[in-house]
Amino acid sequence: MAGGTGIWGSGPNDIYAVGGGGDIVHSTGNGQWTFQSAPSRYRLNGVWGSGPSDVYIAPYTNAIFHSTGNGTWTQEVLTSGWTFQGIWGAGPNDVYTYPIDLYSTGNGTWTPITISTTEVIMNIWGSSATDVYAVGDLMTLYHKNSNGTWSGQNPGWTSPLWMSGSSASDLYVITAQQVFHSRGDGSWTPQSPSLQSAENMTTIWALSPTATYATTTGGAVLRSGGDGVWVKQLLLPTNTSFTVNGIWGTSPNNLYVVTDIGVYHGIAP
Repeated sequence: MAGGTGIWGSGPNDIYAVGGGGDIVHSTGNGQWTFQSAPSRYRLNGVWGSGPSDVYIAPYTNAIFHSTGNGTWTQEVLTSGWTFQGIWGAGPNDVYTYPIDLYSTGNGTWTPITISTTEVIMNIWGSSATDVYAVGDLMTLYHKNSNGTWSGQNPGWTSPLWMSGSSASDLYVITAQQVFHSRGDGSWTPQSPSLQSAENMTTIWALSPTATYATTTGGAVLRSGGDGVWVKQLLLPTNTSFTVNGIWGTSPNNLYVVTDIGVYHGIAP
């Protein structure tokens, strides 16, 4: 699959990747990928599920795609003009989309929510249903309150892109050039991976407190052991130009990355 944009799995034998050409591919972990038919050929920007029988895709059109894991995808059609860059949930009854901020309890109905009136939401992630964050496109990090409202803080970064974490006390946000880490206490410590002059980070994903990965436009995966030091691993020889758009896995010995030239499986040292 070329033009890969997102990857997610429920376990080692159930992995999905999606692409910019409307491609959906599925693997049972045996190295083979099977194409599944999408309801439309719009760009697919993200995939997430609560389990093998509850999987969502965010397309660049006014619908969310949903599957029960049987290889068939249905459209949950929404307001004309809405398009989506990503989807994330804390569970089957607690699902969010962005940058059109919608919320679903898993019944096929999506309700608009207001996270910010001034910023575009770039990413949503949480450690649980009661600990959910949203990253604004300017300089604000929003946290969901117990009453359903959102409070913002400005940690001082510029143009945050993506957020992940391994727990409520192990949080990461990236900009194009920097990583910021927090213990969940509201303070953020900058970290500076070694990047090429024209290389930017694209996503970050935390497997555990000692294994966090960032992807780059330079065809690389960066890994941190939780100590603030980032080690770069190139997927292919340096004369190959491509972007890594996402990473997911079950352990450091079983990682998948999706790039704009295909999906790769391997080990990150």
